[in-house]
Amino acid sequence: MNSEPTLKFDVILSKDAAKYIEKLDMQRKRQVFQVFLGMETNPLSGDIETIKGTPGYFRRRIGRYRLKFKLVIGTRQTEEPEKTKEIREVHVLDFGPRGDFRYQGKEPRLSGLLFSFRRGKLRYRNIGYYL
Repeated sequence: MNSEPTLKFDVILSKDAAKYIEKLDMQRKRQVFQVFLGMETNPLSGDIETIKGTPGYFRRRIGRYRLKFKLVIGTRQTEEPEKTKEIREVHVLDFGPRGDFRYQGKEPRLSGLLFSFRRGKLRYRNIGYYL
């Protein structure tokens, strides 16, 4: 048995992606959130391709919907001087149906809210910074 802790990724949604997902019916929401839960442990599993012309950006297929995201792994300065915090984040930049989905274009500003799914509702926790 592996006693080493699994390093999880935080899934952070752009404001537009969060709004679109909130409008989906409950069955689709559950499907999307199951994908998010899986991305917390292994963000590159599933039907994923790199987006041509934009290195470091990925596309994931969820049924007839598409999810554009990038991975951020590194360190961030904390409020205390000379201390840093390791970050492991999945930035969900865009979400939408296959036909209307934009792969290229300006990167949206992230909402600074961490996603969670409880009792069928999308919940957020402010993570204290905006990207």
